[in-house]
Amino acid sequence: MKEFRIADLGCSVGPNTFIAVQNIIEGVELKYQTLNHNSCIPEFQVFFNDHVANDFNTLFTSLPPDRRYFAAGVPGSFYDRLFPAVSLHFVHATYALHWLSMVPKEVVDINSPAWNKGRIQYTGAPNEVSEAYSAQYAKDMESFLCARAQELASGGLMALLIAAIPNGTLHSQSTLGMMFDLLGSCLMDMAKMEVVKKAIKSLSTHGIHHLSIFRTRLEKKVVVVEKKRRWRFGEEDVKANILPESYPMNGGDGRYNYAPNSSYQRVVEFAKEMIKEAIAERLDLKHLSLASLKEFRIADLGYSVGPNTFIAVQNIIEGVELKKTTKKETRLNVQMSSSHIRAVTEGLIKEHFESGIIDELLDLFTEKVAQSSFIFNHQNQKETELFVLLKRKVID
Repeated sequence: MKEFRIADLGCSVGPNTFIAVQNIIEGVELKYQTLNHNSCIPEFQVFFNDHVANDFNTLFTSLPPDRRYFAAGVPGSFYDRLFPAVSLHFVHATYALHWLSMVPKEVVDINSPAWNKGRIQYTGAPNEVSEAYSAQYAKDMESFLCARAQELASGGLMALLIAAIPNGTLHSQSTLGMMFDLLGSCLMDMAKMEVVKKAIKSLSTHGIHHLSIFRTRLEKKVVVVEKKRRWRFGEEDVKANILPESYPMNGGDGRYNYAPNSSYQRVVEFAKEMIKEAIAERLDLKHLSLASLKEFRIADLGYSVGPNTFIAVQNIIEGVELKKTTKKETRLNVQMSSSHIRAVTEGLIKEHFESGIIDELLDLFTEKVAQSSFIFNHQNQKETELFVLLKRKVID
């Protein structure tokens, strides 16, 4: 093999896509070295794919200068064919397949039982709405797998990290579901205040514009895969991971630092060793603002001379410090959540409303998140992801 071709689907503009690609390349190189084939390590060609509106210029400007691969951009929907038949050796997609190819037609049809007026997603909606999203998801997954089955070479691998929720958990009980409900209520409030005239017109016809996002349940395990005889699919190839407290991808310092704490980075780290293991074992080579206080004055009355007064004072100080820390963390969480939602939805909102409403919308959203008693409750943080590894059948 003189060339090893990798496709990263839903790449966005980096830098996370570069981390994932590097993990794959390191795994392949290790495979060759383990087999004492150092002199046979192939050249790597990486195809970065995303929708046609993606900022590929930013992507290419951010390419690592010391990369060990040739890069190319491939615009287009990954629910369609993107590459020549039997041309890829490894396909990777992280947090991409929860984006549907389209909003289900039923949810915007006023005559349909699944009409979803007043919501931007299926959380808290009738079963018919959720079923419409689920059906669209299944259809999209089948299209995705059919296309990749034609593009992957015999014995090639495909690694997918898919946003999901635990079995028995309602979508409205997940943190992201709650946040989208708040965002939808913000749009409704703005429409009622006649802030967004275009929104009022939209609401009078088919409700708020919908987000084409769907997260599957663990129990489904992307069952459509099992229908595809082109794939060798084992139960051991589906793994779930419950996300710990995490932060969006907007920088930060210390424990809030971008690299180890953002949800995406944790997902990438979760998958890193599994991807390398898969390559090694399966790859065929063929948020009272206390923060503004400069001084906090305490008086202990009738203190006597013993150490007890010091204990009492220390307890007070520790309580104040804890209060300050808690408020700081909550404020940071609120700000980060707002930034996260902006990153995910800004482009979609601009498609349907004037771009000038973004800041006002997110200011209102930030207020609602700060007032929420459940968004940052650790017991409500039930975000999960599936790691799915598929191998193209070896065809003699």
